[in-house]
Amino acid sequence: MSDGWIVTEPGPTDTIQIWSVDLALSTDRLARCDAWLSPAEAARAGRFLRAEDRDRSRVSHAALRLILAHA
Repeated sequence: MSDGWIVTEPGPTDTIQIWSVDLALSTDRLARCDAWLSPAEAARAGRFLRAEDRDRSRVSHAALRLILAHA
């Protein structure tokens, strides 16, 4: 499930893939990212003092899960 993110097919195994993730998402999409996080990841993100840092942590960990699932 890509949740609106652009997901490409894996390339040949002898190539390098570069991924770019926009860390600024709407509140609705941030909430959907939370469903992909483990309880430990969600707790770790919740410990950031600034909301911007919490959101970036949530998005980056959800994106990493998506990337690894399609690798």
